[in-house]
Amino acid sequence: MRRFLLLFFVSTLAISCAEKSETTDFKKQSGLLSEHFSSLDNSTQKFEISFDKPSLVKGEKGTIIHVVPENLETENGKPIGSEIHVELKELFTSDDFFRANAPSISNGKMLLSGGEYFIGMTSNGNVLRVKRGKTIEVEFPRISTKRMELFTADRDSLNRLNWSPANQKFKKQDGTENLLFDMNGNIVNTYDNDALADKYAPMQLDYIGWIACGAFNRTETPGDFEISFADKKLTYAETYLIFKKTNSTLQLSTYFNGKDKMKFEKIPIEQEAELVCLAVKNGKLLKFKTQVDLTTQAKIEIVFKENQKNKINKTGH
Repeated sequence: MRRFLLLFFVSTLAISCAEKSETTDFKKQSGLLSEHFSSLDNSTQKFEISFDKPSLVKGEKGTIIHVVPENLETENGKPIGSEIHVELKELFTSDDFFRANAPSISNGKMLLSGGEYFIGMTSNGNVLRVKRGKTIEVEFPRISTKRMELFTADRDSLNRLNWSPANQKFKKQDGTENLLFDMNGNIVNTYDNDALADKYAPMQLDYIGWIACGAFNRTETPGDFEISFADKKLTYAETYLIFKKTNSTLQLSTYFNGKDKMKFEKIPIEQEAELVCLAVKNGKLLKFKTQVDLTTQAKIEIVFKENQKNKINKTGH
């Protein structure tokens, strides 16, 4: 009986160690793909502001962040230093989403995107967050005429994003008032119609991190698109569909464990898309890229070719 229990314990331990090894290897492969995306994404803008006073951070594409330092705190409870470092990403196109590895998906559902953003703040190397009961005001550019709502997301252990509705709507501005002076030095109030069209009304956010302006896709005819792989020895791959028409990027993870769906479900099939698939095999990056017409094509077999890193960086995807 003791011998049986000993064998059972050793077998269980071996299986557990094997599963742990497989998980560690899987995360390593995911990390290699993350490094690839880091080499593509040059969208990060960096700013340095003072902790002593409120500041405005203005992004290259129109985002304006009103930073009130007293509304912030460090995640680890340490005091904020004299300087605050701000990082900002402004992603407006489906190509931007791909290069930043920020697909427009909410719990498996496709989003029509009006822009994706990352707002991060640190001080003395400590990550900052908004204090409970406080907010940070942000003015986002308006790049779509569709009714949009706010989504937030965090990256999981495999560096993937999943957008969740934040129950906040983007609203049109009632008017943007500018102060102008006449020849006698008197103030004249005017409304800037261009600014009115180009920006949403300021939003009060209790969160900083990944933020999206989006809407669920309800206008296109939904359908499925199936994928298969010629190489049967892969252990991990990420496949993307990049839609220009709806300004969206979808992502499908494949683990090759016999439980994969191996298809994009309920996606718009009345348009074309670019399909990009990335995987790692024997420490090397593999890539497949092609155009697909979803109106006539319901499935595709992916055949990888070894990549040259400098070519990836040059072309983006």
